[in-house]
Amino acid sequence: MLLAISDKLSEENLKDLKFLCSEDIGKKKLEKINKGIDLFECLIEKAEIGPDNTERLRYLLNQIEQQVLLEIIDEYERGVTASTAGALDAKER
Repeated sequence: MLLAISDKLSEENLKDLKFLCSEDIGKKKLEKINKGIDLFECLIEKAEIGPDNTERLRYLLNQIEQQVLLEIIDEYERGVTASTAGALDAKER
């Protein structure tokens, strides 16, 4: 999911995201980031985002007005819920 979002970020989107994350990630580290996935990895290291914690990522994408990218998160979460529900059904059987 994060790679799909990263691939769809424009250079300007990444610049805006880096600005929004400047308090969470040091300036030196931000200067070295040139891909969205690198930024997301830093946020994962800081426990800002994770597989079951997408609120911060949703907030950031809302701030840069990228509702299309929010749909990728929605699809991911529906897939996780569906696969979890399927696993539970298998155990019940």
